[in-house]
Amino acid sequence: MEDCRNIPKMQGLSDDAKVVINTEYAGLYIGQMLRLVLITLFEEGKLFKGQDISRLRREHAVDATFLSIAELDSSEVLRDLREEFEENFSLSPNLEEHKICRYLISLIIMRAARLYACGIAASGFKSRASKALRETFDWLPGELDLISLNPSEDGSGVGAALAAALALGTEYKG
Repeated sequence: MEDCRNIPKMQGLSDDAKVVINTEYAGLYIGQMLRLVLITLFEEGKLFKGQDISRLRREHAVDATFLSIAELDSSEVLRDLREEFEENFSLSPNLEEHKICRYLISLIIMRAARLYACGIAASGFKSRASKALRETFDWLPGELDLISLNPSEDGSGVGAALAAALALGTEYKG
């Protein structure tokens, strides 16, 4: 569980205030994570050099739709992602910047998925969630579950690694 006081809108809560934050993996929140990282990289001169990022600076300018489109873009030149940047933010990143953004998006989506799965497994709802999935997908009795819930590895590790890389000025070379 992440300490909710690390989320700016939750600051000021008492020391013993620990809550499971659903918005950790909600669309606006994961979009907000990407937006803040992109702004930081711009301010450090690592992305969008010489471009106006004013539209990206608007709070909640990035939502889950943007991340989904980037994740599903299978074109070699990331055409869909390029169109989203141009349409939503009037930005024209080069191909290397697109690849960096897509990599960041994959890290954020993976973190959200791990936190979501961890919450289900840790809450003792594993059997109920399994039953709900069976009902949702109309799996026959005795049929193998096509989706299984397992304890998550450290989901915050990816976020911590990303933060450390940013703090150290490490560049993505993928």
